[in-house]
Amino acid sequence: DGVSQTLPMLYSLDKTSPSAFHDVTTGSNGLLAGTGYDLVTGIGSPLVDQVVAGLSGSSQPTGTQLAFQQAPSTGTAGTALGTIKVAVEDQNGQVLTSDNSTVTISVSSGPGTLDASSALTAKAVNGIATFSNVVLDTVGTYKLQANDGSDTAATSGNIVISAGQAAKLAFQQVPVSGTVGAPLGTVSVLVQDQFGNSVTTSSTVTISVASGPGTLSGTMSASSVNGLATFTNLILSAAGTYTLKASDGAATSSTSTSISVTGGVSLLAPQNVVAT
Repeated sequence: DGVSQTLPMLYSLDKTSPSAFHDVTTGSNGLLAGTGYDLVTGIGSPLVDQVVAGLSGSSQPTGTQLAFQQAPSTGTAGTALGTIKVAVEDQNGQVLTSDNSTVTISVSSGPGTLDASSALTAKAVNGIATFSNVVLDTVGTYKLQANDGSDTAATSGNIVISAGQAAKLAFQQVPVSGTVGAPLGTVSVLVQDQFGNSVTTSSTVTISVASGPGTLSGTMSASSVNGLATFTNLILSAAGTYTLKASDGAATSSTSTSISVTGGVSLLAPQNVVAT
């Protein structure tokens, strides 16, 4: 009897296994579909295999796979990615709203690892595990993996991580020697974020003498291109051992390794010369 037996069983099943029903919210049958719309039960359209199993006393479907329901496609090094949601699904791709598995996020592919500050495990609520503090520090393209230890793991789409704001400078190339009055070999300086990623926005870098007996001349300022400022016309005025300093007025400055300058004619002004 439908009224005395079937409907009460359907309502009972809705309480224990709500994933056995789903809403049809669009269609062209001339009726206005909406959440919970069902002319017979009012609890949604049934998923036949689950309803039959529930009404017959068979075991209910269990989770068989995970699926990324929401994941960002871009992010910034050192900053939490946008919200990530992972669903626990049955073999038909339906979310098991009764599932409360603990899901773990890891790096499936990419050049770096997840930051230690990341919250990498979350308990599913109504079949959905939500992550809001997943952090990657190294620039590059990544895929994430979701696993709960029993169901088939899921792999996300590509997530492209870009550098953060400029935080520090670093000498990439410095000659070990030079000649007084002649341009040194190429000097190059990296503009980096706090994690050592090259910052692609332009910055004006200036070179000066950090230590040494003489002065520096030539082209001492250069704009960075894709995170690299290059100098090819730096000239030191006297023989001796030098270190150079790179600065841009905002990021932490950097000091080079030693440069030994020899030979040539000193360009220092004469000292203590008395006219007679």
